Amino acid sequence: MKSAMRRIHLGRVLKIAALAIVGFLSLLLVGLYFLPALVSSHAVQNRIQHSLSTSMKRNVSWTGFAMTWSGGLTLSGFTLGDGAAPLLKSTVEQIVIAPSIGRDVDGHFGITLAVRIRNVRADLAPGPAKPPPPPSGKDPLTLLAESIQRIQGLDYPLPVDLHVMVDVAPLQLSYRIPGRQLLLQDFSFRLAMPSLAAKPVTAEVHGLISVDGRKVGNVSLNAKVSDLVTQERRIHLASALFAVDAAAPGTRMTLSGGLSQNDGFAARCTLDLPVLLAVAKPFVPATVPQLEGTIGALLRAKSDDNRDLRATVTLEGTGLAARGGSLKARRVGPIDLTLRQQIVTDHVKQRVDFPGGTMAIRGLIDAVWSAKVIRPTEPGRSLDVTFGPLRLDMARALFLAAPFLPP
Repeated sequence: MKSAMRRIHLGRVLKIAALAIVGFLSLLLVGLYFLPALVSSHAVQNRIQHSLSTSMKRNVSWTGFAMTWSGGLTLSGFTLGDGAAPLLKSTVEQIVIAPSIGRDVDGHFGITLAVRIRNVRADLAPGPAKPPPPPSGKDPLTLLAESIQRIQGLDYPLPVDLHVMVDVAPLQLSYRIPGRQLLLQDFSFRLAMPSLAAKPVTAEVHGLISVDGRKVGNVSLNAKVSDLVTQERRIHLASALFAVDAAAPGTRMTLSGGLSQNDGFAARCTLDLPVLLAVAKPFVPATVPQLEGTIGALLRAKSDDNRDLRATVTLEGTGLAARGGSLKARRVGPIDLTLRQQIVTDHVKQRVDFPGGTMAIRGLIDAVWSAKVIRPTEPGRSLDVTFGPLRLDMARALFLAAPFLPP
């Protein structure tokens, strides 16, 4: 009799629990259904604006706010009022964010995010000076070896596919300091990631740069990255294939190939120092000398069957010279510089070698060195550097140093 009563009591408890769970889920679904209408209400928007204005210590407002489960979030007439540097104020005509979750044709879950931003204007100024970072206590070669190992070890699973579309246009940024202005105008940014797991990722940037009301050149970027995710759905940088072409006043950069390709990966960058300094002038103090000449950098890299890296970095400077600024009437240069460094890694032994390092300044100096770093990320790391031989032309050195020597 008591067993029967216990079974009846347990059955009632289970029924009550089931009804409570069903009721809770029903209330949750109803709440989620009416959530967009609640968030879009005038009272809730006023509360959100007041909270943002208080936390950001500046007026935050918008003229239109709409949220639906099918169309996402649409924000119109967004204004960020006057505030402290570096961001003085900003306005955005419209922001549309539409997220969704679903199952792809291959059966895997995917997250889709579409973002469209129209007519962005922002005024910037130098912010408060930041204190210098504390010294790391590690030598530059060890820090470089750590970075190489960190990049080489980039290998993460991709449990959920990503589909992202971002479109920002036009964008205008004004950076002001007393008596100077850097203006980025008619900028557009587009990112297309139809499927991170299966399709290439593309990006485009276009715009115009002006300094003190004078046009100095255009900015452009066309990038395509494919094969970043392996067939096992893992993000693996060594398997990616790059095709990037970027240009800005005084700068040109290209990336091509991939670490696992037969021809390897190549990155080229060219700097025209006078043009580059003309663009950067609002950011640099008057004590910085005027620079002349060009610098070209080339990186060639390839990974072997053991996923170890073989790379060569070449830096060439032509007609390098400096005058004015802190140098006053003195002038340094011109000189032609060539620097080359090989890099070889062994991820099993946790070792990064820097063999075949050379530097040559035409008519002045020729130097050779090599180095190796063992277990760079561990406290018991080991650094071994060998320098030499060295050849120095003392007459040429005296000629270049003459402006800084007493008569």
